[in-house]
Amino acid sequence: MKISRLKFLLYSLQILRIIIVFIPQFGYIQPDEFHQFTEPLAEKFLHVKTLKCWEFTRDQPIRSMVIPQLLIGPMFSAFYHAFHSTFYQTLSSYWILVLPRFIMVLFSFLIDIVLNRLVTIVNFGDRSSSPATLKIYTALIHSSTYLAFTYYNRTFTNTIETILFSLLLLVILESLQQSSKHCQRYKTIVSIKIGSLLSIGFFNRPTFVIFAAIPLMFWICSIDLNRKPKSIIIEWTKNICRILPSFLIVSLIFIIGDSIYYDRLDIMDIFIDPMNIIKHLVITPWNFISYNIWPSNLANHGLHPIYFHSFVSMPLMFTLLTAIIYLDFVQNIWKLLINNHQGIIQIFNDFLTNENQFRFRCLLQMTIFISISILSLIPHHEPRFLLPLIIPIICLYGNQLARLMQKFQSLLAIWLILQLVLIIFYGWIHQAGIIRSLLFLQNEHHNELIVGDDLQSTTTTTRLIFTRMYLPPQHLLLIPDDDDNQYSKIQIDDYSIESIQPSLQSIFDSKNSTKIFLIMPSCYDEILKSMIIDYEHQSKSSSTNQIEMKLLRKEFPNFNAEDLDQCLWPTTMINNNNDDDNSTIIEQWTKRIRQTFGMSIWLIKLNSFQI
Repeated sequence: MKISRLKFLLYSLQILRIIIVFIPQFGYIQPDEFHQFTEPLAEKFLHVKTLKCWEFTRDQPIRSMVIPQLLIGPMFSAFYHAFHSTFYQTLSSYWILVLPRFIMVLFSFLIDIVLNRLVTIVNFGDRSSSPATLKIYTALIHSSTYLAFTYYNRTFTNTIETILFSLLLLVILESLQQSSKHCQRYKTIVSIKIGSLLSIGFFNRPTFVIFAAIPLMFWICSIDLNRKPKSIIIEWTKNICRILPSFLIVSLIFIIGDSIYYDRLDIMDIFIDPMNIIKHLVITPWNFISYNIWPSNLANHGLHPIYFHSFVSMPLMFTLLTAIIYLDFVQNIWKLLINNHQGIIQIFNDFLTNENQFRFRCLLQMTIFISISILSLIPHHEPRFLLPLIIPIICLYGNQLARLMQKFQSLLAIWLILQLVLIIFYGWIHQAGIIRSLLFLQNEHHNELIVGDDLQSTTTTTRLIFTRMYLPPQHLLLIPDDDDNQYSKIQIDDYSIESIQPSLQSIFDSKNSTKIFLIMPSCYDEILKSMIIDYEHQSKSSSTNQIEMKLLRKEFPNFNAEDLDQCLWPTTMINNNNDDDNSTIIEQWTKRIRQTFGMSIWLIKLNSFQI
C-alpha cells in the first residue's frame, strides 16, 4: 500500500479518536476513572454532591490532585462561574462527561508524537524497511489499538503516567544517542528535564519509578567505562546529583499544592510562618507507599496470583502483541542457553557500547520484563497498571506485527476484529448502564431531584439508591451541594443487593413521604416487585403509607460480570413462570438476556398520610 494511503488511514484513526469522545462512550472501565479525578474536582469547583472515596478522606491522603486540578480544574471553574445561578438547570452533564475526556485525548497525542521519534531512534540502522515506512506502520498499529480509543480518553492517572513515561523515554534515549556530543549546558538541561519528569510522574502515580528505573539506570551509567573504577563511581554520583535539584523543587511544588488542596495549609502560611508549615504538609507518594506495603490493606481491594499480569493483564491489554513479546523473550533465553556465558558477555558488551544501537532495544526489553516482574510482586493487580508499557512494546514490536500482517492477511483481520470488539465492549457495554442512567436522571428528572414536582416537595425526602454496580460518579447528577436548603433532603446511597430489602423496609416503615429513584440491574426487577407486593400484603391493614411504583427506563446493554449467572442459570433469580407460555425459547432467552444485561431505573413514591 502506498505511503499516502497509509497516512490517510492513520489520520483518519486519529480524528476518529477525537470524534468518539463526543458520541459519547458510556462504558465504565473502572471506578478510579471518576473517583480519583473528576469526582473530587467537581465538589471543589462545581459545588455539587459527590462521593469522596477513602483515598481522600483518611488522615493521610494518598492521591495527589495537582495534575487533575491543572488539567480539569480551570474548565470546571469556568463552567461554574459562567452560568452562575442557572448552572444546575441549564448545563447538561453530557458536557461534564465529555470535556474532561476531550482534554485527555488531546494530551494523548503527545504519545503519538513521542512514539514517532522513539521508533526512529530505536530502529536506527534497520535496513529491512525505509524510516518513513517504519514510522507509518508503527503509528498505525498504535493508533488502531483499542487502548487509544478507550483508555487514552479516560481520566485515568495511568493515562497521564503513560504520557509522562513516553516523554521520559524520549529525553533519555535522545541523550544516550548524542552522548558523545554532550556539552555541559546540554547535560544540565537534560538533567532538569529528567528530574522534573521523575517528580511529576512519582506524584501522579508512585509506580512510575518502576517503569522509569531501567531507562534511568542506563542514563546514569552512560559514561566511558575505560576509566578507573573510582572515576566511574564519581561520574555516576554526579549524574544522580544532577537530577536532584529539579526533582526536589518540583516535589516541593506538589507537596505545597496537595497540602493546600486538602486544607492542611493556607497559602498565606508560607509567607507568615514558613518554619511551622512542615507539620501540615501532605506528601501523597509517601502515604501511598505506606498504605500499599501492607498486604492487609491490599486485601481490601482484592488479591491476585503472581502470574495474573503475565497471563491475564498482558493479553487483555496488548492482545496479539503479547504473543510476539513472549516469543521474542523465549528466543532470547534460548540464545543465552546455547551460547552459555558468552551470550551474556556479548549482551553486556553490546548495551554498554555507546555506538551500538542494540542497547536501546535491550533497554526497552528490560523495561518491559522488569516492570512486569516488580508489579507482579504487588498482590493487587489490575490490567490498566501495565498501560505505560504500550510505549516500549510499540517501539520494539509494532513494526514486526505490521510485517506479519503483510504476509498473513488473516492476522490483520484477527487484529482488527479484536480491537473493534474491545472498543465496543469497553466503550459502550461494560457497566454502561451506570453512566446512561445518570445522564437520563440529570436530563429528564433533574428538576424533580433538586426542586420537586409537587406542593409537598418541601416535606418529601428524595433518595437515590444504587445497587450491584460500580460506584456511580455522583457529580454527573449535578445536584447542588448546599445543606441550607431543599437540597439537603436528597440522600444518595449505594447498597448491595442483600441490603436492599431491609433498607427499603426501613424507609417504608417510616412516617415520612419519600421519593426513591432506584437504579439496579434488570435481573433483579422480579425480586423488587415481589418485595413491594409482600410488604403491601403484610401491612395492608395498618399502613399509613401508600406505595406507587413505576419503571422509568431500562438501559441496554449493561455488562456486569457478577450477574452472568442470572443469564446462565435464570431460575436462581428469575421465575420461569413469568415467561409467556406462548413465547418461543428464543424469545424467552432474549428477554432473560435483556434482563441480565440491562439496567433498570425505578421510581418508588411513598406517600404518608394520617389515619
